[in-house]
Amino acid sequence: MTEEEPILIIRWDGHEEQVSLEASQDLLLGKSASANIVLDHPTVSTTHARIYKRDDGWWIDDLRGNRDGEGTYVNGQRVDTVPLSLGDIILLGAVTITFIASGQCADSQLTIELTDSTVRTFEQWLLRVRESEYNSGTPSQLSDTISDGPLLPEAPAPKKPPAPKK
Repeated sequence: MTEEEPILIIRWDGHEEQVSLEASQDLLLGKSASANIVLDHPTVSTTHARIYKRDDGWWIDDLRGNRDGEGTYVNGQRVDTVPLSLGDIILLGAVTITFIASGQCADSQLTIELTDSTVRTFEQWLLRVRESEYNSGTPSQLSDTISDGPLLPEAPAPKKPPAPKK
């Protein structure tokens, strides 16, 4: 493997996996057993996304279309088809994928330059996730993981049901 070939660091619910990419690969990501990278998570579609190499670099395609809010995001932006750059953070539902250089340590902190628009879009998306968690009363690990920074407001605590009357 050459230095230019990236790896994917895939994380969800305590699971972490590293996948080395080769230029000849066309990777299908999803829950399907026929996917090259099987992501067994309820927020991931059977065929969620595809990562592939073109002459001008690595690309990702969202295979879900506009079916729901659990699409494909790169650095907080909803995407259909975009080129990938080293350091990009990809979200497929609640699965986080980091696109890094093969020589970069998986545990190193990545610095990503985000525009104000990207940060606002990501914050809006996260607030929708938190609102959904609040309404359903089931917080996910996703917002707990992302909310470590000062940019994001705290989600309200779920309401407790009233005590039964005696």
